[in-house]
Amino acid sequence: MEEAVATSAVTPAVFPESIRCRDSAAALRALAPPSDAAPARRPAVRAISLDAAVAMSKWSRRTWWRRIASGEARRVGDDGRGRVMLAWERVAACLPVPLEARDVGTMLRADAGDRGAQNDFGQRLLSLGRPVAAVYWIRLAAEQGCADAMQWLGQAYATGEGVERNDYLALMWIARAAAQGHAIARAQADGLLGRSVPSGTGAAA
Repeated sequence: MEEAVATSAVTPAVFPESIRCRDSAAALRALAPPSDAAPARRPAVRAISLDAAVAMSKWSRRTWWRRIASGEARRVGDDGRGRVMLAWERVAACLPVPLEARDVGTMLRADAGDRGAQNDFGQRLLSLGRPVAAVYWIRLAAEQGCADAMQWLGQAYATGEGVERNDYLALMWIARAAAQGHAIARAQADGLLGRSVPSGTGAAA
C-alpha cells in the first residue's frame, strides 16, 4: 500500500499539448522585464511629387526618371491622386537655390494641395529670382480659385515674366480675379479693355 502511494506521488501528470504551450508562453511573458515604452516608430519620410521636382529643378521629367532608375532619386510610392512621390532630401540636393526650413514646410503644404500655400510659395520663389518655378505654383493656386494668384498669373502673361507672353490669357486670368472682386485686377481689366476708371464724383463743372 505504501509502495502504491509513493509510485503515484512521482507519476507526472500529462496535459494536452495546447495547454502546455499556452502555459509556457505565459511563463515567458511573466519573466520578461516590464516595459512602458511604446515600440519605436520610423520617422515619416518627407516627400514631394515628381511634377513639383521637375518644376523646382532644371531637369526634365525624363532626367528624373533616369535618376530614379539609378538610385540617385528615391521613389517612395504614389499619393492619393496617383502622383509619383520622391524623397524630399534627395530632391533638395538638386535644387539650384537652397530653401530655408520654413520655405520647405510651405512647399510641402502647397504640393499637398493647399492653395494659400501654393500662392505664398510662388511669391516666395519670385523673391528668390525663380519666376518660372513661381508660375508653376501660382498657376495651381489660380486653378483652385485664389484671386491673388489669378491676378498675378494674368500679369505674368501680360509681361512675359516666367511664362511666354499671351495677352488673351492675361485678360482671361485678370478678368477672373476681377469677377471675384480683386481691386487690382479690376483696375487692370479696365485698362486692358480700354475703359477709364471712374474717379470720385466725376468731372468738375
